[in-house]
Amino acid sequence: MLYSCAYFTEWHNDIDRAQHDKLDIGCGWGALICHAAKNYGVSARGVTLSQEQYDRTQTRIKEMGLEDLVTVEIRDYNHLDGTYDKISSIGMYEHIGLANIPGYMQKVKHLLAPGGLFHNRAIARRTREKGRRLRFRAEHKAILKYIFPGTALTDISHTQQAMEQAGFEVRDVEGWREHYALTCRIWCERLYAREDEAIVLVGEPNYRMWVAYLAGVSLSFTRGSILIYQALASHGRESVTATNAGGLIYLALIVAL
Repeated sequence: MLYSCAYFTEWHNDIDRAQHDKLDIGCGWGALICHAAKNYGVSARGVTLSQEQYDRTQTRIKEMGLEDLVTVEIRDYNHLDGTYDKISSIGMYEHIGLANIPGYMQKVKHLLAPGGLFHNRAIARRTREKGRRLRFRAEHKAILKYIFPGTALTDISHTQQAMEQAGFEVRDVEGWREHYALTCRIWCERLYAREDEAIVLVGEPNYRMWVAYLAGVSLSFTRGSILIYQALASHGRESVTATNAGGLIYLALIVAL
């Protein structure tokens, strides 16, 4: 199961190719840490708050014979310890709360080795004019109530500022808006095509809600009313970790959505 933004190296690629080509290769269900270990020989650790994600990841680790390289556990990121050469956080940043962003950045920096790399990907809102109050449209309120309760979006400039204030050096920022627009459109089309099966699994109200959500979010990304960025930062100004990944300690922060 993959539910984060795919990456289309060619716009005509199908969704399976695009999911393979993206940096995180799924993450939440163990695909990211297993991919990193299998293809680059890293020692990878994943953390999640979801029992379902934990169980599926454990199964995937055993199926791929990666027990010596990959571990996963149910743990809040605030309670993590150890030192890691690379940390990847995908689809989690939106769920920590705006007031917790400084602490989040400090915690990641504490876990990251000097010169290590931190990859953070999250949906974002547009920067509002100074002094203008943040207002939510009806569709945004519906998403907060029915799809992702408790989430809060910030703008990319705020994220970069928070990284720098924590002592990170921002290395790269990339917008994926068009990619998520197409990803959600294909998800919506696939769900609509299997309506009867979906209704049997989750009931008609849930099916209708998710079809509407995916269609609306795809349109929002297309229009640019919501955005998505990934930012890459390094711990301080020492030389970043070598590209030869063998033996690196890798941490993936994953969240139950």
